[in-house]
Amino acid sequence: MTLLAGMIALWAALAAARGTPVGDVLHRWLVAKPAATLSRIRRQTVLAATVLIVTAFAAWWVIGHEGVLIYSMALPELTAALAMIDLTVMVDVAIAFVAAASAGGWRAVRTTLSHWLARARTPRTRRTRRPGKPAANDDGEGPVFALAA
Repeated sequence: MTLLAGMIALWAALAAARGTPVGDVLHRWLVAKPAATLSRIRRQTVLAATVLIVTAFAAWWVIGHEGVLIYSMALPELTAALAMIDLTVMVDVAIAFVAAASAGGWRAVRTTLSHWLARARTPRTRRTRRPGKPAANDDGEGPVFALAA
């Protein structure tokens, strides 16, 4: 409740001090600087943060407290991996895929996907192994023991 009261007091001071030096300082620090910072946020940043948050909730839902601990240990690597992947391109491709499917029908999309997958599953030639050498008989002199018996 105290935070809400403080925010209302700052808003009232901003409105009451409009055009004064104090109002200009309040406007600069409470309106202009946060707006400039928020305007630098790009679409990729929002997508990466959304993916990280959804992954955290999934880890918590599946494993619970231990999932959050594991997620927090993997967070730097996940962040670096998401920085390497251009998520906006992936979202644009997904949107284009859905648009093409809705325009051409799902049957055309299924046919195209099955064609791609069937081509990727061509059987390879099987390799045959050459028979190995027979095991060496290191028990002795070889045929000498056979004649001695």
